[in-house]
Amino acid sequence: MNYTRISEEQYYKSSALELFAGTDKYNKCYATIVVGNNVYKFAWESDLISPIIREQTSELVVISVDQSFCVIHLKDNLVLRCSFDTNIIDVFFKDMCCIGICEMSVVVLKLANKANYYKEYHVDDIISDYQMGRNEIIELRLLDGSLKTIDFHNNDFCVLKQIKDVVNIDN
Repeated sequence: MNYTRISEEQYYKSSALELFAGTDKYNKCYATIVVGNNVYKFAWESDLISPIIREQTSELVVISVDQSFCVIHLKDNLVLRCSFDTNIIDVFFKDMCCIGICEMSVVVLKLANKANYYKEYHVDDIISDYQMGRNEIIELRLLDGSLKTIDFHNNDFCVLKQIKDVVNIDN
């Protein structure tokens, strides 16, 4: 995997698959990433923010910045793209799940069996800190000081959302 910042001109000349982009007139940052034998490009609005890039295996890479979230899944030849309501703070893997911590929600995407949906657990305030607890429980500290726990195997308090932007890729 190779991540490189590029110029706006290089970005628009590139024929690489676009993973995501902010609003064209507000984009300030442009990049490419090589995963496997494929080159991808993406853009975002703030030069104060760096993208979060996590690799579980050489065939599974997650990239997120601002409210954009993308999974490159080379084993299944897919790119899964989502956009969330609040900014993404961090991304990590637990078993075969990708977990995104957003400002006011936790997103869980199962990575097995060509996932086509994700779970979103909303909270009442901004998440200021988190940790993965025992038994796959995520412990959240909210900005108001309260604590919240989320069992990401429990479907009672989540909203299931379909991933509508799935792109087949060629290796």
